[in-house]
Amino acid sequence: MRFADEHMDRLEDIVREANETEVLPRFHGLSAGDISTKNGAIDVVTEADTRAEVFITEALKKLYPNALIFGEEAYSADPRVADGLGEAELAFVIDPVDGTMNFTTGLSMFGTIVAVTANGETIAGLHYEPLQDNRLTVIRGAGAYESTKHGRSAKLEVADPVPVSEMKGVINWAYFPEPYRSRVPALMPKLRFGTSTNCSVFDYWLTSTGRYHFMGNASGNLWDHLAGVLMQEEAGGYAARFDGSAYTPKVKGAEVICAPDKDSWEAVRREIFGIS
Repeated sequence: MRFADEHMDRLEDIVREANETEVLPRFHGLSAGDISTKNGAIDVVTEADTRAEVFITEALKKLYPNALIFGEEAYSADPRVADGLGEAELAFVIDPVDGTMNFTTGLSMFGTIVAVTANGETIAGLHYEPLQDNRLTVIRGAGAYESTKHGRSAKLEVADPVPVSEMKGVINWAYFPEPYRSRVPALMPKLRFGTSTNCSVFDYWLTSTGRYHFMGNASGNLWDHLAGVLMQEEAGGYAARFDGSAYTPKVKGAEVICAPDKDSWEAVRREIFGIS
């Protein structure tokens, strides 16, 4: 299937309505009983996550009845929902509320991610920021764009390459497994500036728009990274797993670095992640 502008328009409408109906009314309105944990105290899920995922999933199934469609919460309940993703003719991978920890603590950096894949390749993606109704969209071969509720649209371009000492980077190290959790913070003083957003929507927003030089992550899953990696590439940048292989729908887990070019990617891998 060729994913075109009209398909992206429908996807945007679905995600916007899910946020208006299920997410935004619960921002600053969750009770303790609406929040639970999955794999630890900082891995949380809320009623907004589950309801938004159901909303988006059901709407997409009406439009694409033969597609493989699943989200983070369905996968957490039963990982078998992702079986066949690498071979599916058309699939949608949903992160209904990315940045849930921010969402539950009243921080405004959260959003929704949807990646579209076909035959083992990411072909399109959406990062939606509901509080401002802004979004990043990407279609393979057609570029990536930042659009605002005021009608402004700009093609994404990554930052120019600079030495590591001049780089601004985003690294959510608190979620990293060892040895990266201990290693990376000690190496971050090599950067000009390093920060954490706790949200893949904004991690990739910063790098694919050229506001930051790189994003490095050793945690998360497909729903966190598939759309963002394609945005980075369509914006003229370089993205790969720590071992140099491509990040595709066939990948399990995270371990991805995005940078302006391959030389910058190799410098970040070596100097910030300590991988020779």
